[in-house]
Amino acid sequence: MANRNGKGSGASPLHLQTGFIITDSSFHPLWANSDALQILQPKLGTGPQAAKPLNQQLSEIARPFNLHIPFRTDFTSGRRLYICRGYPLGTNPDSKPANETVKLPFMAFLFERSRINQGDLNAVASFYHISGREKVALELLMQGLTTKDIAAQMTVSPNTIKSFLRSAMSKMGVTTRTGLMKRITDHA
Repeated sequence: MANRNGKGSGASPLHLQTGFIITDSSFHPLWANSDALQILQPKLGTGPQAAKPLNQQLSEIARPFNLHIPFRTDFTSGRRLYICRGYPLGTNPDSKPANETVKLPFMAFLFERSRINQGDLNAVASFYHISGREKVALELLMQGLTTKDIAAQMTVSPNTIKSFLRSAMSKMGVTTRTGLMKRITDHA
């Protein structure tokens, strides 16, 4: 498949990130893949989310749940909506290893981009009276494409895409793209 530059590569602009992190009982990462780090800290050094330490972000995601059973929750990072699944690893958080410098794995986190199927998007479009072109723009937005990438896919200008999205936001009663994506996933 061709990448954004038109050259062949293993990844495409539609590649959906899947992040995986294993933490200790203080939510300090013991292991993380690069996608997980990009999801939780999309642009290091900018915005309130990126300013938080990784263990604090993970703690805030997991805090409302019983950490002895698996859980699932949605959260936003940057402008994207993600699903987080947490899996306890069966380690007692109060147990101390013989060697105090060794941290025991406590929780595994799996992060995936939230997706909506075509039938759900059709129902949302019908409910909010979204036009066909607006619906295509929303579908590409939900896949994580930027305005420029959506414009390239639809062969229109980025300003036209902004107009489609503003119109959809107005019809759905939201003022931000994050609100738009949340409204779609909540409705579906």
